[in-house]
Amino acid sequence: MYALDYFLEKFVAWTGYQITNAPQLAPAQPAPMHRIEMDIDRAIDVVGARLREIESLKNMLFKRRDMPAD
Repeated sequence: MYALDYFLEKFVAWTGYQITNAPQLAPAQPAPMHRIEMDIDRAIDVVGARLREIESLKNMLFKRRDMPAD
């Protein structure tokens, strides 16, 4: 879970810095706004799909828990 939390936190922070033109640690230009928008849309798609899969796993766990032991 640490890796998931870490990556999402860094993605949100980095994207926010790009949008607000915050100072960069190294000499770099922010990505063009259309590229940032594409990245955000892709992140929404990926995270949404994985969230549905995680919810499905939770449902499977509840069903298994309610099943009698073999």
